[in-house]
Amino acid sequence: MKKVDSVGRFSICDDRGNLCLRWWDTAAPCIHSKRLAARSLTAARAEAKIVIPTIAEPLEMIAPQRRITRDPEFGELWISYEREKGRSISKHWFSLLKNRLDIYYRPNLWHVPMSSMPTALHRFVLFLQKAEYTRNEGKAKAAATAEHRRRPHPNTIADIVRPVVELCSVARKMGLTDIAPPRCRRLSDRPCPPIARRRVAISPSTRSQR
Repeated sequence: MKKVDSVGRFSICDDRGNLCLRWWDTAAPCIHSKRLAARSLTAARAEAKIVIPTIAEPLEMIAPQRRITRDPEFGELWISYEREKGRSISKHWFSLLKNRLDIYYRPNLWHVPMSSMPTALHRFVLFLQKAEYTRNEGKAKAAATAEHRRRPHPNTIADIVRPVVELCSVARKMGLTDIAPPRCRRLSDRPCPPIARRRVAISPSTRSQR
């Protein structure tokens, strides 16, 4: 096996014509290897940048300067939070979390440091409360009010905001920051509208059998 390139402490190696990613695991301790689908070195570098965040140590995902100040950004903590939640929630909820990442968290909170999260979270909640969407769009948009558009329900907003607070809490428990997670006021002040149940007519013969 021949080393052909490196990305940080990770090595891209050629194993009899197949490219793979190799790294030292300090926890095991041992060397791990993962085969890459790429057939060229350029493609292997691009694939490695996608794979490395899923296997690197949480602290490695934080920029050196922010490691010193212990004030990481939301996006630098997301991978660690994603790993933690992936072990405890169903595939359906994990898929929903990944969907909300691109729709809500990445555009609004990705580069927000933990020290600025209380203010950013407040603005985020205001954005969600004013956002409008249609069923076909499947995501919130701040747009002109129209009859076919609707506002997110408070319970939906609470479900979107909850992972943000959880991420900050998980980061503190893992020792990635000393900043306390932000507090968010109660959003779901009323229950969701009840689902209308279809009434089935019961014939006299069926009623007599009961």
